[in-house]
Formats: sequence, C-alpha cells, structure tokens
Amino acid sequence: MNIRDCYKGRRAAAVVASVSMLLGTLLICDTYRTLSQTHDEAAHIACGMEWLTEHTYRREPLHPPLARVAVALGPFISGLRDQPQLPMTAAGNAVIEANGRYRSNLMLARLGVIPFFWLAGVVMWRFVSRRFGYWEAAVSIVVLAFCPLVLAHAGVATTDVPLMSTFLLAIERFDNFLYSSSVRSAALFGTASGIAILTKLTAIPFLIVCVGVVLAILCLQNRRTPMRVAFVLCSLAATVLVLWAGYRFSVGPVLVSDKLDGHALAVVDRLPQAIRHLLFSVRIPAPEFFAGVGMVISHNASGAPAYLLGENYTGGRLLFFPVAILVKTPIPVLLLSALGIGLLVRSARANRSALLVVTGIAGPLLVVMVGHINIGLRHVLVIYPFCSVAAGIASVWLWNVCPNVQVMLRSLLLLALGWEIVGTVNACPDFLAYFNEPAEPYADRILTDSDLDWGQDFLRLEGALSKRKEIAKLWIAYSGTVDIQKHVLPTHEDLSTAHEPQGWIAISISKLRADPRDYGWLDQYAPVERIGHSILLYHVCSKTASSGEQARQ
Repeated sequence: MNIRDCYKGRRAAAVVASVSMLLGTLLICDTYRTLSQTHDEAAHIACGMEWLTEHTYRREPLHPPLARVAVALGPFISGLRDQPQLPMTAAGNAVIEANGRYRSNLMLARLGVIPFFWLAGVVMWRFVSRRFGYWEAAVSIVVLAFCPLVLAHAGVATTDVPLMSTFLLAIERFDNFLYSSSVRSAALFGTASGIAILTKLTAIPFLIVCVGVVLAILCLQNRRTPMRVAFVLCSLAATVLVLWAGYRFSVGPVLVSDKLDGHALAVVDRLPQAIRHLLFSVRIPAPEFFAGVGMVISHNASGAPAYLLGENYTGGRLLFFPVAILVKTPIPVLLLSALGIGLLVRSARANRSALLVVTGIAGPLLVVMVGHINIGLRHVLVIYPFCSVAAGIASVWLWNVCPNVQVMLRSLLLLALGWEIVGTVNACPDFLAYFNEPAEPYADRILTDSDLDWGQDFLRLEGALSKRKEIAKLWIAYSGTVDIQKHVLPTHEDLSTAHEPQGWIAISISKLRADPRDYGWLDQYAPVERIGHSILLYHVCSKTASSGEQARQ
C-alpha cells in the first residue's frame, strides 16, 4: 500500500469512527425526553452543587467530586444553587424541580456526562490506531458507540461513564509510559490516574490490579520494566497533587461529628481511642478523600441487597457479573470480544498493548467479582472499551483471514455489526433496561436494580395515569428518588407491605421482585399495563388468579 492509499484508509476509518460517535450521542440525547431521574442522580447533583456553591465537599464523600461537579455544572451555569439546609437527595431534587423545569434541569445535568463519552472515543482512537491499526480503532469505536449499556449510563447524571473514560485514559497513558519511559510520561500517567480516582474510588483497585499484573508478567518474562524509583515517585506525586486539587486543597479532620448519622457514630465509637482521636482531630490534606475510602470499605464489608436469577440475597456472588455480562451485552459483541480476547492472549507475549487490553478486562472483573456489592453491571462498565477493542481486532482479523472463505466471513461480520447497530437503535430510549434477545423475555427474573429498574420510568407512569381517567385513587410502590409530590398523579397512597388492598396499584419491578413476603401476592394477578420496562400497573378487584407467566406479560 502506498502513502496515498494509507492516508485514504486512515481518513475513511476516522470518518467511520466520528460518525459512530455522533450517532451514539444522538441516541443518548434521545433518552432525555422520556426517562425520569434514576435513583442516584439527585444525590450526585446535590454533592456537585455543594462543591460549586459552598466550596466544600462534606455532604457525602462516598464518591469523589469530579463527575459530580460535571453533572452539576449545567444547572449551576443556568443560575441554580445548592440548598445546604436540605438532606442530600432532597437538595438534588430541589435543583431538578427548580422553576417547574424538571426535564430541562435534568437534561442540563445529564449533558455533563457527554464529554466523558467523547473522551472515551478520542482515547480509544489514539490508543488502538497507534498500537493495532486504523480500522481496528474504527470498528472498536463502532462497537462502543452502539453498546446499549454504555449509551444507558452516558445518558444519566452519574459517575459510571466518567470512570469508564478516565480509567481508559489512565491505561492508555500507562501504555505510553511502557513504550516511552521518561519523567514526562510518568507524570502524565500519574495525572491520568489521579483524574480517574477523582471520578470514582473503585479506580484505585482497578488500577492497582491492572498495572500490577502487567508489571509482574513483564518481570516473569525477563523483560526490563521501566519502573525506576524516580518514575514511581513522579507518578505518585502527580496523582496526589491532582487528587488534592480535586478536593480544593482542603485540610482538616477526616470525620466531623455533626456530619455523621447514629449508625456511623456507633461504628466509630467501637474504634480504639487513638484512632478516634486521629480521625476527629488531626488535620490532613483532602480529608474527604480518606472519609470516602472508609465509606467504600465499610459499604463493601456490609454488602448490599441484591437479586440474581430469582434469588434475593445480601453481599456478593461470583456469578453475578459474568451472568450480567452474558445477558446485557449484545450477542455479536460477546462473540467478537471472545474471539478478540483469544487473539490478544496469543499475541500478548510479544505485544505489551495486547496484554494491557486483556488485563483491562480481567482486572476490574476480578475486583468486582470478589467484592460484596452486586447492584449493577455498571460497576464494571470500565471493561467495555477494552471489550470493544477486542471486538474491533477480531473484526479486522475476520475481514482479512482465509481468502478461500473470505466472502462468507465478511458477510457474517457485516451481519453481526448490523445486528448490534439495529438492535441498539431499536432499544432506544430503554438502554438501561436492555437485555439481549435470548434473555429479554426473562429479564425481571434475572436482574433488577440498575440493570432493569433504576426508577427511570416515573415520567411514563405520570403520562399513562393522565390518560386513564377512571383511576381516582392509586396505591404506589415506586423504587426511585423522584419527588412524587411535585408531579401530577391521582390521589395516591404508599403501598404498604402490611396489607393487600384492592383497586389500582403501580409497583416498580425491583419492589415486586424483592422479598416475596412484601409484594409477592401480586404475582397471582395479571398486570393491566407494563409502563416502560420497570413499572407494572395492576387493577385488583377480585382474587382471580393468573399464572406467573401472565403476570410478566
């Protein structure tokens, strides 16, 4: 291939990648007018608004400020401000509901995640085109831009897509450091790592595992590693400086007694006196960061209520994330990624970048599998750019391999990519509730929470009830953080678990699939309507039973 042909190939690949990112962005924006706020959005907006308005970050340090500030920036620029006297969720709702502009305010917050989606595309192009090829990069971006799970979380004001893109950036900078060891490349890797940690604290174990595994393998292969003491210190210094800057160079005690609830105070009281003194008295840089780390460790140790394959439990199960990946990833992506991982493993000994892609998938997956929090595949969203890279490498390999059956393989490849694109477009705007074709009929018996029901269908419920003039009173069991009193509903009352009322009932799937002793009695009735993918509307007027299968229809 001559230089002109090479340039044309690069330009065509860049056009394909750019158009894919543009179409992905349009699909994301199309969800704004339909989906109500998800469970976590009000909290993230409130904490980001505190950082911008009050110049403090004490409301809830469980998550670092970067992504939260990004989602609060749009409402802040529009003139909205924090209300520090309100609890976290109520303060976030006050911003979203301000001036009666619910959809507009929520859209302004969600737009703060779009730059992170674009960042993922830019970093992927730079990384893959440099190490593997232009068309590998283009197809990788096509796969990522039409991945329903990625589009779902790029369309809500949360921290998962920001972590996905900044973790990818950190790994790309580490790859550059491995190939070009210098103080500058070490500092850039440290800076990128600090930015990733500022989006979500789970970046810490993800980076430790991925970087540690790669360095260990390189050492076992008797290959010289560039980890000199000067480089390590430079990288760590950059990370610490970025982290401290993200917390506004704050200095103070890790814990403030009037900011702790009764449960937290009881936990702290069980600590040795010297540690309590250290936590409450000693002034250290970025105390909110250390408080957040403590909250994450405590949260993981206690676990969280989860649901998998019809079973409710608390804590972690090794199968949760593998099952979630199998049912919520498009079939073509699963197949192409599996083939690509095999190709990468085969070439990993000679190609450090291939090794990094494999560890970018395996490392975070291992971390979350051994954890005790099973509340959504979003917690391992960081692997999807690397899965997309594997799929892109496999696609180009299939395009060029086996001249004897080249036409057939190329036709199958185009069919697979078309399958993903068409399936994703058809799923819009319900990317959050997407399940692939074999799993979709059984979705609410496989997963709930943020994989199916994150409170996103409340606006649809409001619209559906406005059309049903026969509903004078409604019993409601909604799983979400929307301020119901700010919306137009019939006369309504919370559905108690203590009795089984007759009349109209609206219930979120996650409530229905929780403890069967709560709302399991509703399974004997067939719902009148499924609202979106996450809310069922019943009219209970007799004990006429229906099969469980009818209740899901």
